[in-house]
Amino acid sequence: MPDYRIFILGPDGHYSNMREFTALDRGEATKAALRYVDARYEDGRAVELWEGAVMIGTFKPSYRGGDPIFKRPRMARQSKK
Repeated sequence: MPDYRIFILGPDGHYSNMREFTALDRGEATKAALRYVDARYEDGRAVELWEGAVMIGTFKPSYRGGDPIFKRPRMARQSKK
């Protein structure tokens, strides 16, 4: 089973906490990450989900009361030669 990490981001965007866990797949890992997204506070709380050394994405709270916003990491562009 893959190992996952959730990094909880503080209001300033820096890591404030980290949780390691095991999940059957990315779907289960995503459900676990969503439990840590917190929109109850004015500044909210975002989380990053990692599978080993690979960042799956960032979940940010939606301040309009909807589902959290998911952003995939940007991939570096390859230069054409």
